[in-house]
Amino acid sequence: MSIEKENVIDLHIHTIYSDGSETPESIIKEAIAKKIKTISFTDHNSIQVYQKLQYDKKQITVIPGIELSTEYPVSLHILGYGICLENEQLKRAIKRLEFSYLKSVSLLYRKCISKYPNIADNNQLKLKLSRVNIAKQTVKAGYFENIEEALEEID
Repeated sequence: MSIEKENVIDLHIHTIYSDGSETPESIIKEAIAKKIKTISFTDHNSIQVYQKLQYDKKQITVIPGIELSTEYPVSLHILGYGICLENEQLKRAIKRLEFSYLKSVSLLYRKCISKYPNIADNNQLKLKLSRVNIAKQTVKAGYFENIEEALEEID
C-alpha cells in the first residue's frame, strides 16, 4: 500500500511559542510548499500560537491543538486536538498550566546554569525557555553528546 502525497498531514508541530524554532507563518508556508493539507500546532501548555494566526483556509487546514504536560505520577505529554479556542474555562486552565510549566522550567534553568555555566549567557534560550531548549544548549556548550542524554541528566 502506498501513501498518496495529497493525504499527508502533520499533527504534532511546535512553534517559537514552545520549543520549536520556526514561526507559525513559516511552518504554514513550508507545509503548503510540501503539499501538506492539514496541520496542527501543538505547543507545550500554550495556545498562544492561535491568537493572531492568519492563513489561507483554501490552501491548508489547521486543527487547533495543544500538548499538555503532566507531572503526576510520571511526566507524560498528552496531545489534544480540535480544542475550542474561545472556551474561557479551557483558556483559564491552560494559563494555569502555562504558568506552572514556566515556573518549573525556570527552576530547572536556574539549577542548570549553576551546574552548566556556559549556557547562562544564551539570549536565544532566555527567549524560548523550555526543557528541550535547555537540553539543546547544554549539548551545544559541550556538556552532553545529544539531547536525549542531556534531558536524562538535567532533570
